[in-house]
Amino acid sequence: EAPSAFSNSNKREEENDFQPIQRASMEDVDVQPSIDLADFSLDATDESGSAEEEDQHVDGQILDDSKPEKPSIDPTLEKSPSSPPIDPVLTPEDRRRDPRYGHRLFDHFIVVGPHLDEDNKPKLQKSPSASQIQQREDEYHPHLIFSYPSGKPVTSLKIGSFCFPENIRMRTLSRRASGSNLVELRYAQPHLSNPGQCHIFRLAGEDFTMYGICVTKEELLEDPPSFVPSPPQRYTQPWSMRVTPRCYCFLSRFPFFALHYEVLLNVIAQDRLIRITEGLPGNEPEVRQAVGELPLDILHKYYATEIPTPGGSLSFHLAGQPHPRQFTYPLGDEEARLIGDWVLVTVFKCMSLEHLLRLYTILLLEKPVVIVSHNLSMLSSVVLSAIPMLRPFVWQGLLIPVLPQLLLDVLQAPVPYIIGTPCLNTHVEAVIFDLDNHKILYSNIKTPPRLPEIKRLYQNIQPYYRLLYKDHPTLHNPHRTSLEEQAAARGIIESLQGYGNWLAAKIKSHYSTTHLDLSNLRNRDQLNHAFIQTISSSNRNFITQFLTTQYFSVYCSQLFK
Repeated sequence: EAPSAFSNSNKREEENDFQPIQRASMEDVDVQPSIDLADFSLDATDESGSAEEEDQHVDGQILDDSKPEKPSIDPTLEKSPSSPPIDPVLTPEDRRRDPRYGHRLFDHFIVVGPHLDEDNKPKLQKSPSASQIQQREDEYHPHLIFSYPSGKPVTSLKIGSFCFPENIRMRTLSRRASGSNLVELRYAQPHLSNPGQCHIFRLAGEDFTMYGICVTKEELLEDPPSFVPSPPQRYTQPWSMRVTPRCYCFLSRFPFFALHYEVLLNVIAQDRLIRITEGLPGNEPEVRQAVGELPLDILHKYYATEIPTPGGSLSFHLAGQPHPRQFTYPLGDEEARLIGDWVLVTVFKCMSLEHLLRLYTILLLEKPVVIVSHNLSMLSSVVLSAIPMLRPFVWQGLLIPVLPQLLLDVLQAPVPYIIGTPCLNTHVEAVIFDLDNHKILYSNIKTPPRLPEIKRLYQNIQPYYRLLYKDHPTLHNPHRTSLEEQAAARGIIESLQGYGNWLAAKIKSHYSTTHLDLSNLRNRDQLNHAFIQTISSSNRNFITQFLTTQYFSVYCSQLFK
């Protein structure tokens, strides 16, 4: 059971504003990447009332997916062409200036787990945080037990904490007389079907961003991967064995998540095949032929694979597969596209549309956001979804999909952020999205104003959304996303990006007609005041706050550079 992380008396919960999503099939909605913006307006009076009236209605209430209100909303979806999202195409010269230019598909492959001493005992001391959380298992700091390439050190000392943000908890396995539970532990593959056993973390540096693509699986403590150089004592004790999770991870500058995960799972599968063939009769060459490519063979080949140019493709042959895997490097805004393709279906299945639009509003206003869930896959997906969801704008604050418990002080930073953490046991001034309990809590922060034209945006998105969100949150395995799910997610994200473009166009139409120098803050404030006076009272609060964000500053600087 999750510890009580939301006991602060200053935290508020919020009431649901919309009707529940109804079930639908692909025949009910023609999923096309379009959005109707013709009737959207900032100077029209919002039928729902002013922002002040909304705050009075919402403040102190509960936003809970289990008890939605049911206002009447016209489900008609009118469609017309919209301006496409900003999608810059980089030239070869731009690519050469990219700090990733000349690098490999991945920088490191690592395995993280507890470290063993010569007596096969965990070498690390128990974590200081273990005494703060009630638990039955022993808890240990994560340790880097293997890295590839061997001659290239992993520079980050805390990298293991992003693989195990709550440290490593071991358990004891009592072996049955039949040995069935031991066989299941060694040879079963629950990580292929359990989406909670894979997640992504992101480390942003001054010159580049590093992604961690992780798969976590339980193994015997004394039985590490076959490619770890120092062979341990194999399990020989008959009845009591220690079980620990280990994390297999690619560190890469390129968000090629689908490709990275396929290769990562292939490495794990070949290691499993080696374990299966260990006891087979026959000489070593015969067993080697039965296994095929060893895990290190796959890593060598993948590390040597050349990165295609944008718009190009690569071919990689996975061990045991009859046909090579084809991957295309997208043109344009690669980060938003590749991240969106991997995480968005997961997000749209685990969050109601009401909560998604609330998150979108809060992020547009650059309020600090904390996402909380013990499911690391869901946690990292929701945080990363901010990147494609906010286009054409670019998030200017901290973005940390998984924050280790030992770094929770980051939540006190006086800057905008969206941060994911499996457990929140510290005071924050932020909007908290509790994914496990499907609630939003306001911790010492004012309820944000209503998003302009939110009802029409809701109507545009709802037909796509109800194909994914089936009346209640569900877990999703991104390895198994269907074409229908991809189409629905594409409709949702293009609707949101179209809304962002509409908002940007409204700003541009006002500020691009001036002859004033907008690098002068006094001139910009004067134009801001004039622009706000053209906005209806129901939308004025949102626009006033939006004009103070870093989005707006960056947008103006790029527009009039």
